[in-house]
Amino acid sequence: MGIINKPNPFTGSTAPQLTWLDADFDALFSEFNGNIEDVNVKANAGIAQSKIANLVTALAALVPLTGATMTGGLGIKCANAVIRLTGTEASAGDFLIIEDAGTLKIYKNAGSFDTPSWTLYFSFNATGAAVAATDIITKAALDAYSTAFGQALRTSDFSLTDVTLVPVTGLSITITTLARRVRLDASVMVTNNGLGSAIDVSFAVDGTVVESSSILASSDDSRLTPIHISYVTPVLTAAAHTFTVVAQSSASSGPAGSPVTIKAAADRPAVFQATELLNA
Repeated sequence: MGIINKPNPFTGSTAPQLTWLDADFDALFSEFNGNIEDVNVKANAGIAQSKIANLVTALAALVPLTGATMTGGLGIKCANAVIRLTGTEASAGDFLIIEDAGTLKIYKNAGSFDTPSWTLYFSFNATGAAVAATDIITKAALDAYSTAFGQALRTSDFSLTDVTLVPVTGLSITITTLARRVRLDASVMVTNNGLGSAIDVSFAVDGTVVESSSILASSDDSRLTPIHISYVTPVLTAAAHTFTVVAQSSASSGPAGSPVTIKAAADRPAVFQATELLNA
């Protein structure tokens, strides 16, 4: 109701009437019983928070201006929702993050706090693609310029008498590629153990032999023959692929099936590499 006004002031020698007193008390009780307002409380009254229902609990749930840890999510739902982040440390920045018709934009302030001059730095559309950016690399852009690589080393001899191409244990690589070509490189030292056979060294892609190089090995263990072969695959599917070095014993001056060896050691390993090429 507001400020209480006394309906019947007593002045002069006029005798107070009971009806006057009754009206005065009615005005007082009517205000006090359920109609107390802000104007009825003096400034700096110092009323304890605990005397106001639920006030202590409600205030404790609020985040103070000085900062606090929130245990729940923060949501802003409105047209062109915006958050401004202004640092106060040395060399701090002033940034604006805004949703604008389905596009997320990040601005940097080149002016003062009160008179900002916003420059668009990053802008991402609904699919997450960068539509405007300064000094940024998105995942999509990074994926487009990233290539897979794998390497395998064998540090011990591998001997065989097989007359069909078999995998060389330890010289196998599995990498996941996009729809691109892959370059395969293998460097090995071979010997025919003095029996005159040749050794064929080749590659297999996902179990299928794709290239072969035949060379006559040296005549004894002390004279090793180096072999380096390279191969570029056709464009592969975007998937995981397994590449393997394969070898066999073949006829030369000696019969096929005579023992041949890929020589390797810790200081002289057999090396196999698979490199995804950037351009298909």
